[in-house]
Amino acid sequence: MIDWMVFLQLLPFTIAGLLVHLLDKWDSARRKSDYSWGEFKRQNLVGYTSATLATFTGLAWMAGGVEMVPGGIQIVIAFALGFGGGSMIRSFIQKFMK
Repeated sequence: MIDWMVFLQLLPFTIAGLLVHLLDKWDSARRKSDYSWGEFKRQNLVGYTSATLATFTGLAWMAGGVEMVPGGIQIVIAFALGFGGGSMIRSFIQKFMK
C-alpha cells in the first residue's frame, strides 16, 4: 500500500532531480552550433515523459515500503531517482525510436 504522505513529501526532491538533469541536458545541447529549441524538444519529449512516469512509479514503490537502497536516506534516493533514473529510461526509449 502506498503511503501518500511519504509520496507527497518526497515528490519535490524527485521533481528537483528531474529538473536538474533536464537543465543539464539543455545546457549541453544549447552549446552546439546546430541547437534549436524545437529539435531539443523533439528529441527529448517522449523520453522525458516516459522517464517522469517511471520515476514516479519508483517513488510510489519507495513510498509503499520498498527500500530502493537498503539503509539509504529517502530524500537522497528520491532526488537520485529523478536525476539518474530519468536518463536511463530516456536512453532506453530513444534506442527504439531510431
